[in-house]
Parts: sequence; structure tokens; C-alpha cells
Amino acid sequence: MTESELLELGKRLERVERSVRRYRAALGIAGLLLAVGLLITAGFFATGHARAATSAPAQIVAQNFVLVDANGRTRAELGFGPRGPVLGLYDKAGNTRAALGIAGDVPVLGLYDKAGKPRVTLKIAGDVPVLGLYDKAGKPRVTLKIAGDAPGLWLCDKAGNTRAALGIVDGAPGLVLYDKAGKARVGLWVGDDGPTLQLYDKAEKIRAVLGTTELEKTATGSTEIRAESSLVLFNQRGRVLWKAP
Repeated sequence: MTESELLELGKRLERVERSVRRYRAALGIAGLLLAVGLLITAGFFATGHARAATSAPAQIVAQNFVLVDANGRTRAELGFGPRGPVLGLYDKAGNTRAALGIAGDVPVLGLYDKAGKPRVTLKIAGDVPVLGLYDKAGKPRVTLKIAGDAPGLWLCDKAGNTRAALGIVDGAPGLVLYDKAGKARVGLWVGDDGPTLQLYDKAEKIRAVLGTTELEKTATGSTEIRAESSLVLFNQRGRVLWKAP
């Protein structure tokens, strides 16, 4: 190898060494910056979590809360009504669609249609659970409740008058039909002695009984149990006009 070739090789080696030194320096600076960034990020999140944990209230006390959607419309509200706390849920038009509250000592749940009319209510009055169904005009049409161990179902007309009632009283299932004035006119029962069909006048006096019934004998004061095939007719004073067999 000639002297000129040795000089050229030496220059190349110097250029390579300078490149390697610059590369190592760049790597060192990048590593230092990365380490600093990681430390700063870790400190930020640690501070944020600590701040959130220490600043989050354990309890919020207020008299009214309002929940709005992205357009600023009220969609839910929790506050106090005239008779107790109430939670109201609203649709996009601002109509009440559901409400949960306590009226006095009675918890009540109400569901409403698009027009804001009540359609379903569920409450407990005393120890009696009551379920109510309403028509489009907001009139009560169906009521279901249990008083003690006696379940009952009531059906009403458009005027709100009870027209039919189905229930179990003292273990005996019964059905009662009412006129427009709310007077009982027909009663059907199944007791321990058998089935009974009763017909009533406008004053709700029994005028006819088909099936088992108890008749008091005026002469002796004893009680006669009529069979399922029996038919008894009464006058306005409740006295027997005719019976068979």
C-alpha cells in the first residue's frame, strides 16, 4: 500500500470516528430527554390522582339537582315537592315520563305517556300495595291491590265509577258487577258450601239467589243451608217470596 493510500485510509477512519461520536452524543441526549419526560409524566399523573382523591367530596348536600342534556334541556330533576322528595325524568319535549317520590309516608312511582298523562302508578298506602292503570285521559280504569291476605281487582268506566270487582275474601273468590251509579247489581261467589249467584236491586238489596245460601226460619230462628240447585226470591224487605226446590 502506498503512502498516499495510507493517508486516504486515515482520513476515512477519522470521518467514521467523528460520525460515531456524533451518533453516540445524539443517543445520549435523546435518552436523557426521554427519561426526563417519563419522570414529568409520572409526576403529573400521580399529582392528578392524588388531587382528585383528596378533592372528591365524600358527601354532597343540596336541596335540588338538575340534569341537562347536550342541548341544555332538563332531562332529570331531583328535589323536594310539596309533600316530599321527588325524582322526575323528562323526555326531549320536556314532558314528565317517570316520577318517583314520597307523598307524606306513601312511596309512589308514576309512569306517563308522551302527552304527560299518568298511565301507571304504583304505591304502598300503609301496608297495602296498589297498582293503578289509567286511560289516555288520565282517568283510573284498573286498580289492583292486596289488603291483608285479600287480593282485589277493580275495573272502572270512563267516568271513574267502579263497574266490576274481582277478589278473594276469607278464602272465597268473588265477582261483583256494578251499574253506572256504582251500585252492586250482581254478585258471584264460591264459598265452602258451594257457588252462589246473587241479584240486587237499585238499593243494593238482595232480590234473588241461585245456589247455596243461608235462610233464617222465622218460626224457629234456625238457619237453613240451601243447596246449589236452589233458587230463592226476596221482596224489598228481604223476606222470601218464593223458593225452589
